[in-house]
Amino acid sequence: MRIQIKIGNGKLQRSLRLLTTHHARRTLQGLRDMLPRVSVSLSDVAEPTSGLTKRCVVEMKAGNLGTVVMSSVAKSWQLAIKSALRGASERLRSLWHAAASPRGAQRLPFIRRPLNR
Repeated sequence: MRIQIKIGNGKLQRSLRLLTTHHARRTLQGLRDMLPRVSVSLSDVAEPTSGLTKRCVVEMKAGNLGTVVMSSVAKSWQLAIKSALRGASERLRSLWHAAASPRGAQRLPFIRRPLNR
């Protein structure tokens, strides 16, 4: 599994990159065989009313299950990263379990599959 980290402003500390990689590997531990690539985008958001300033977007490409994208906004990087990774992994696991059921393909019409051209 390859983890790609994208930074909005380009000024990411090494410790934050290590934190993101560590949480991604730990959260997605059981899904490594399904995920060839995981993309994590980190950016600052200006929301003065709520005080939430950190955004994390996780994109997972999982072969025949399609692509799962989860976004999280929080006060700290750690909370945003954990929340986005947890939500995306739970969604991917539920898609995998539904697809593994006898009527899996019939129950999942909302999955976007890449077009073969």
